[in-house]
Amino acid sequence: VIWLVIIKDEIDLYDSRIEDDVFFIKSKIPQSEKIQNELTLLFYEIKSWEESKKVTAQKIINFYVQNRAMISIPCAVISPKKQIYALRPQKQFPNKYYYVAIQFLKEITTAKINLNGK
Repeated sequence: VIWLVIIKDEIDLYDSRIEDDVFFIKSKIPQSEKIQNELTLLFYEIKSWEESKKVTAQKIINFYVQNRAMISIPCAVISPKKQIYALRPQKQFPNKYYYVAIQFLKEITTAKINLNGK
């Protein structure tokens, strides 16, 4: 499962309200559908880029044991240019799931949407 979380309020990235919302959605998934891996991209907007904001954006969760992954990557959307900052390794990814999450991030942030249906 890939979770896309868009945080509109100025709350902590790992606030219990976010976890509660995700847990609520998971409770609606039938028990027969087992979730093995969870990749989460947390989008939140910041007005100005500062060192403290960079530290917050680097608070990832990268849990991987025996083909079970729980990865959470904060994605700071920097206003007004709408640039995205996310932690990505320069050479080698820690595991294949982190790689998939970053590739998905690249895909959704470079997608061009045609609203005319052409």
